[in-house]
Amino acid sequence: MAYNSDVFYQKGLDSLKQRDYPNAINCFTEVLKIEKSSSGYSNRAFAYYNLGKKDLAKLDFERSIEEIKGILDKSKDKDPITYDKCLIEISRAVSSIAQINMDTKNFIEAENNYTQIMGLYKMINDEKLIPNDLHISHIYTNRGVVRYKLNQIDNAARDLAAAFLETNSNDTRKELADFAAMAGMTEKLELSITVYSTLRKKQ
Repeated sequence: MAYNSDVFYQKGLDSLKQRDYPNAINCFTEVLKIEKSSSGYSNRAFAYYNLGKKDLAKLDFERSIEEIKGILDKSKDKDPITYDKCLIEISRAVSSIAQINMDTKNFIEAENNYTQIMGLYKMINDEKLIPNDLHISHIYTNRGVVRYKLNQIDNAARDLAAAFLETNSNDTRKELADFAAMAGMTEKLELSITVYSTLRKKQ
């Protein structure tokens, strides 16, 4: 019996839930043979990542981005909601690539990834569509950690300060303060928070 892409796609999702990553890869590969799609690539990337095949995961996330860009270009002037959702999905894929770069200690590329996401956010019309797990405070935090690992201490402190002011979570603020203390950046963090707070009041 011949399966269509929807059947393979659902089987792939079921395999991901069951953590049967080899079968998920097989299913999404069949999906992609029938029809190229951003979700097919991103789901297969997730399966590759969980098997430790990070190079293949990174390649699939990059392919996913290329598929989304096709929809992004068509929706730019016609459908603002679809346009925003495409930007968010590209940001999610770039965030996944950043995590892979972090895992492999490619910190310069990871820094570029998080900076790229911030640029994408500036293009979004409705920031309310951005999900919590991609909130700008997380992006600042992650870039701050990367910059700390690159020994860019002043820039790291500025990013952590921005994250501190962007979040409404006291738990997150405590985590940021604890990280700064561990990294010996408490004074720099406090100074950056004061400077940013003053600038915001003037805006």
